[in-house]
Formats: sequence, C-alpha cells, structure tokens
Amino acid sequence: MVRWSLFVAAMCIGGCGGDATPQSCSRLGWTCGVDDLGNRCGLCATGQTCIAGACITPMCTAAAGDACTASTLCCADHGSPTLCARLWGLGQVCSVSCSAGTDCGSGCCVELTTGTHVCSLALNCASATACTAQLGATCTADADCCRDATTNRPSACACVGTNCTCRALCAADADCPTGCCVARAGGVKVCSAPAACGR
Repeated sequence: MVRWSLFVAAMCIGGCGGDATPQSCSRLGWTCGVDDLGNRCGLCATGQTCIAGACITPMCTAAAGDACTASTLCCADHGSPTLCARLWGLGQVCSVSCSAGTDCGSGCCVELTTGTHVCSLALNCASATACTAQLGATCTADADCCRDATTNRPSACACVGTNCTCRALCAADADCPTGCCVARAGGVKVCSAPAACGR
C-alpha cells in the first residue's frame, strides 16, 4: 500500500489536476486575444482573425472579377493585391489594386470612397468630351454615350433587338430608377426596363 501511494505521488509530480495558475500572453505564446489575467495580447492586421491566440488570414476564394462580400475573400492576381469593390457596370467584385491606369488591363484605375484605387471598366474612365448622346438617346457604340448629367455616372450603349440607347451603368438593382440592373451582351451591367428582370 505504501509503495502504491509513493508510485501515485511520483506520477503526479508537476501535473495531476492541471495547472490552475493564470497564464500571461508571453507564457501562453499568444500574439492576439486576451490572456488569463485579462490583458490584451495584441491585435491582428486588417483582414485577419484571432483564433486561439494566433492571427489567421482566411483562405481566399474569389479571383479578380468574381463577386465578393469582403476583401479578405479576394485572391491576389499574379502577385497583385485585390480588393472587394462596388464598381459601376460590374457589381461588387474583386478588383486589382492600382496606382495608375497603366497598372490595369482596361487602362482605367478608379478611386473608391475609401481613398484606395482599383482597376475598373474602361467606361468608368471614358472622356466626357467625346460623347454625343445623353441617357436614353440612340447610340451605335459606348463612345457615343455621355455621363449622367445629374449623377456623373458613366453610361453605355445597350440594345434590345435593333433599338440601341444609352443607359446608365449600375452595380445593383437599387442603382436604377426602374429597379432593374442587368448585364447586356459583353457582361457590362446597365439599368434596364423592369421586364428585363422578369418583373
């Protein structure tokens, strides 16, 4: 009996019942979160999440041009960072960060309301002086269409059969007085009649 008690005592040295001592950030090895003492261990960078004391970057799932809900879901494009942005004619999509039009395949780098810049459709950088047709007027090409005089939103030439008119670019149904934002041939989103949205 004495031998068994000594054996149990020996096995429990430094461990039976667990360590109830509150642990600090450094002892836990945490870089974020809150330790046992109530101290903040640190903050994660934008787009990262703190899990068990470590900053984790969520796996990206969307390529440039894909629909998105947050920039953390946007994968880099050939090494260039991408952001989730709401863009006229495209909707809310992952778009490559830029500092000038030369950084973009479209030649168009636009500034977001946050002050950051992303690549967008060439239509969003089209010259306002070269246009000849206002919204609703007939057109033969996108270059004919002027920006909306009220909102300064770009427009594009969209056809229903042989009837082609200048229509405002949109990102969602709520951007259009008709409540209908659809992609024309080529994928550019424009405001359209409710019937085009099945209404």
